[in-house]
Amino acid sequence: AQKANRLILRQVFSHLQTLDMAFHLERQTGTVSRVMIRGSRSVTWILSALVFHVVPTILEVSIVSGILMMHFGGSYVAVTAATLAAYLGFTIRITQWRSRFIRLKIQMENIASNRSIESLVNYEMVKIFNKENHETKRYD
Repeated sequence: AQKANRLILRQVFSHLQTLDMAFHLERQTGTVSRVMIRGSRSVTWILSALVFHVVPTILEVSIVSGILMMHFGGSYVAVTAATLAAYLGFTIRITQWRSRFIRLKIQMENIASNRSIESLVNYEMVKIFNKENHETKRYD
């Protein structure tokens, strides 16, 4: 996971270096750095979820279905599969509903992070023009 994570971050960083001047003049450093960190964590989370949750669960369901089939017949396997399918459908629907709120939260965090980092990077200009209160209000 760490090797894949490092490779992806290196590719993103390399891509950022090749972007045109207009992108860098907008200077959304805070947003870009947060997105890179969040993406890095996401890759690690997905790989660990696959290895430690999804694959073992599929293996376990397969083994249990085989045991049910041998000892009790296909009707028990069908009921178990229907129950798991209903649970999976419910879980997916709830997760999609929650995703809207999570995306909104992430957007708000990106805006706040960008504003704070840009204000701190441009500390001298903020001080020269006495805009500390203005920057604090923008951050809030």
